Amino acid sequence: MMTTTTEESAALQPYFDFDVPRNLTVTVGQTGFLHCRVERLGDKDVAWIRKRDIHILTTGASTYTSDQRFQLRARILGPTDIFVKSDSEITMTCVIQQGPHELGTIFWYKGSTLIEPLAQENELLPSEKRRIIVETDWTDVLTSRLRIKRVVQSDTGNYTCVPTMAKSASVYAHVISGKFASILM
Repeated sequence: MMTTTTEESAALQPYFDFDVPRNLTVTVGQTGFLHCRVERLGDKDVAWIRKRDIHILTTGASTYTSDQRFQLRARILGPTDIFVKSDSEITMTCVIQQGPHELGTIFWYKGSTLIEPLAQENELLPSEKRRIIVETDWTDVLTSRLRIKRVVQSDTGNYTCVPTMAKSASVYAHVISGKFASILM
């Protein structure tokens, strides 16, 4: 049997990183971002609670208020079903419009498989010759683009963008070849 001391147990617990701004000034009508950084979060979630009435606003990526000002959500631009001709290019764009820059990153999945473009056939190719490219950048929103060049039939499937601190969003890509591909032109 393995036991841990109180000190060891405390060392493994989540803790707040207080090295983030604690006061926020925002112009009326503008968006304010409340930053919270927790180290060693593990499988636990962060909850935002309104002090005046002890109302839980969010827990993890789930929102528990109808007030649309309090939310993290991701969305993939465009329709939920995409039809693309084989041997062409498809770009899926995932956007998080609300939230702090410390949201982390966005991961892309095809079905339940993580898309890792650098670990696949892209590894030794220059960027212009890579078939699968993931680009993530910040402007006033967090945007991640999954670009697949020269799509093939096996690229058909459900694609999901999974942000580290927001709800995921999905789109289904249909790769069409043969006589049906002329319909897409």
